[in-house]
Amino acid sequence: MNAEVHHATLRNGMRLLARRNTANPAFSLQISFAAGAVGDPRGKVGLANFARALLTKGTARHSAAWIAEKIDSLGLELGFSSGRHTLGLSARVLAENLLPALKLIREIIAEPQPPAEEFEKMRARIATAIRRRLDDPASVATETLAGMIYGTRHPYGRHSQGTLKSIEKISLDDILGFYEESIEPGAAIAVIVGDVEPDGAANLAGETVGRWKGGGEFALEPPKSVELPVEPQRRFIAMPEKTLNDVALGYQGIRRLDPDYHALQIGNTVLGRLSLGGRIGQRVRDREGMAYYAYTGFDAGVGAGPFVFRAGVAPQNVDRAVEIALEEMRSASVEGITAEEMEDAVLYLSGGVARQVETNAGMALTLLSQEIFGLGDDHYLRYGSILRELTLDDVNAALAKHLHPDKYCLAVAGAEV
Repeated sequence: MNAEVHHATLRNGMRLLARRNTANPAFSLQISFAAGAVGDPRGKVGLANFARALLTKGTARHSAAWIAEKIDSLGLELGFSSGRHTLGLSARVLAENLLPALKLIREIIAEPQPPAEEFEKMRARIATAIRRRLDDPASVATETLAGMIYGTRHPYGRHSQGTLKSIEKISLDDILGFYEESIEPGAAIAVIVGDVEPDGAANLAGETVGRWKGGGEFALEPPKSVELPVEPQRRFIAMPEKTLNDVALGYQGIRRLDPDYHALQIGNTVLGRLSLGGRIGQRVRDREGMAYYAYTGFDAGVGAGPFVFRAGVAPQNVDRAVEIALEEMRSASVEGITAEEMEDAVLYLSGGVARQVETNAGMALTLLSQEIFGLGDDHYLRYGSILRELTLDDVNAALAKHLHPDKYCLAVAGAEV
């Protein structure tokens, strides 16, 4: 694949990245708008997600049925996602249908106008999804933990899907207002990867999504950080009809642009990711046989997301599983990891990035992430070297700094002992 990434700014302010790959006949398109759940107004949490779900349910010119038929006729794979800070579009289509696909996408994102009946249908679907979420111990534990760490008024302390109460307060006018204020071309970054000359990609984009008039700016602001708890905070959510418990333990972690990001990535891989769960997983699940799953992770994004330990265990094993996780966290923060463990983690992480960019979709997502965080077009090429340039002391210093086995929040949901 040609290593060069071409950048352009369309006349409406949309930023475009294009990369040619002659080996794959299908094009992948990613568009990210600076329009995530962090902007949901108080009392109407879930607005961005609700609006995202309605984007293919009608435009100023066509119905949801017409859009669905058009998507099928083009062989177009099209989906929308809503996150904390961004609303994303993901598409895949064969080369011969790229132009009409871009025209359809332009209509969907530039002229969304779902009718009232589609709005109410979607409200019912989202309500059903929320009820399922509230009946899932893993979701309940994770959501409770977020609220404990950040507080329910912090954008990271609430679920982007909203609540049954909040989605009832959202009106169709709220949805249309969201589109008008947030889904703007200047607030978007687009990436196209496929077999087309970069100038050709820019021309196609310019004649389709580039004709969309509007303003906006792609700017993502991290929300305010929170303090670590002075001492452990614990909460149990009883779900009597369940037979297992889901454990979520954590605290505020780091941002993606934190200088310790890569070192902590390596350390966390050893602690709770490598070989189906790292040190913690091997003890909790493999040696003591008490967990159905066990892992650690940190959600480093625009803001400081949570560092978490997650596990699914029988009720009588909850305390022991938590004890083991904290023991391994203390060991990693005090004694660190070994050179052999670090080498395994670097190979694992480097291989994951190499596999991701093998596909057009993976490459498009990688380029988009690099652009959002200002990492440079060649960051994925340098990624392995960045990891290998770190020393064992660097990694162990990051673990000592960012692991807090005595300042955490713990949420457990499921059956009572």
